[in-house]
Amino acid sequence: NENSVFIIRVTAHLVLAAGVEILLEWDGTGTGPPVVTNVIWHVTSYVTLGAGAILRGTILCGDYINFGAAAKIYGRALAENYISIPGGLIDEVYNLKEIAEILARTPSPPSPPPSPPPSSPPSPPSPPPSPPPSPP
Repeated sequence: NENSVFIIRVTAHLVLAAGVEILLEWDGTGTGPPVVTNVIWHVTSYVTLGAGAILRGTILCGDYINFGAAAKIYGRALAENYISIPGGLIDEVYNLKEIAEILARTPSPPSPPPSPPPSSPPSPPSPPPSPPPSPP
């Protein structure tokens, strides 16, 4: 299913040696590989991508991410402490603390207007006045 989400949990560190490429493939069903944004690498320690290594998906890292020369990620990289990139190969890099600060500065969407008070049912009509007393 192209909408499936894959979370790969690594309870230590993840190291890709130089030149290693992680491919995303199905088991021969012919439906195509998973969507890169639906693959999450949750690493509790650090991540190192060796020179020329290629990883696909989103990295959520508990410590730091180190990119070797010409290493690539097709996806996103989020680290608790820092991301080391040789030669500034990525346009924008944020760590989780920076993301939290950006979100804190982002104004919240305006609140919806208050709902009108519920309308009460109409009051019953007043009873007609009493007839005048009859003469004796």
